[in-house]
Amino acid sequence: MIPIVYDQINGWGKDDDFFLSLLKEINAKRIADLGCGTGRLTIHFAQKGYQITAIDPNQEAINSAKRKEFADKVTWIVGDSGDLKPEAYDVVIMTANVAQVFLTGESWRQVIADAYRALHQGGHFIFDTRNPLAKEWEEWRYNP
Repeated sequence: MIPIVYDQINGWGKDDDFFLSLLKEINAKRIADLGCGTGRLTIHFAQKGYQITAIDPNQEAINSAKRKEFADKVTWIVGDSGDLKPEAYDVVIMTANVAQVFLTGESWRQVIADAYRALHQGGHFIFDTRNPLAKEWEEWRYNP
């Protein structure tokens, strides 16, 4: 991943508004952003006052995230779902198609088990995926 390119092509969208509304609705306080990448959305969570731990396996992406304003309000971890602390979060969230990384049943079972282990009782695991039937790629445009 090239962080500077990622941030340029992934601006704020309706899905980001939706995630923030979900967090507000469930009254979350402590969040783990699994697959946080460059912290594009993570930083917004921190600005809204959430206690946030951000985890990504890509050192370059984490380094990029740490250079952003408000990055000091986030606990950054280079790692994966196995690095989630037990019973530490109200929400584990995976956005921006992070769920597509898990290609096997075993990898999905592992991330779900790790997320479950990391949640307080009554916590929430929030993630999004692409619907291949929507064929969104047919509408993608390059806007320099």
